[in-house]
Amino acid sequence: MSGPLAEAVLRLSDLMRYMLHDSPDGQVALSKEIDYLDNYLAMHRLRFEDRFFVNFQQPGAAVGNQRVATLLLIPFVENAFKHGVVNQAAHPVDIQLLLPAPDRLEFTVSNRISQHQKDATTGVGLPNIRRRLELLYPGRHTLGVHTDGQTYRTQLTLLLGT
Repeated sequence: MSGPLAEAVLRLSDLMRYMLHDSPDGQVALSKEIDYLDNYLAMHRLRFEDRFFVNFQQPGAAVGNQRVATLLLIPFVENAFKHGVVNQAAHPVDIQLLLPAPDRLEFTVSNRISQHQKDATTGVGLPNIRRRLELLYPGRHTLGVHTDGQTYRTQLTLLLGT
């Protein structure tokens, strides 16, 4: 197996393991959710090679034992890749995960809006995310969606813990 293919298989294996085994109670360590995002981005880097421009800022060592709902953050990144532009160095997708306090998570995804719709949109993604947040984090989250016609930005703030 070639280097890039072998790496892709390993990354895919990590993604599948996370989805199937790492969250029997529907919650995972925030560090695992970040690892999932890293693996997801790595798969896209392999796919697009030198035409993939994404900045991912994360807290690194600041992550403690915080727990979040499984696959909570990935829909925002998927949405940016589906409806946004990932191949322009001048307009990279910006992903920022911050922990301004031990019990507070801020997750922002900003992307240039594609002028060429890649897939037909069903319009159910954002309502589903909102519904899931209401079920899992009632009264403990805010979700802002902003666009200026060229850039689309989502800002999620979660109060972690019970």
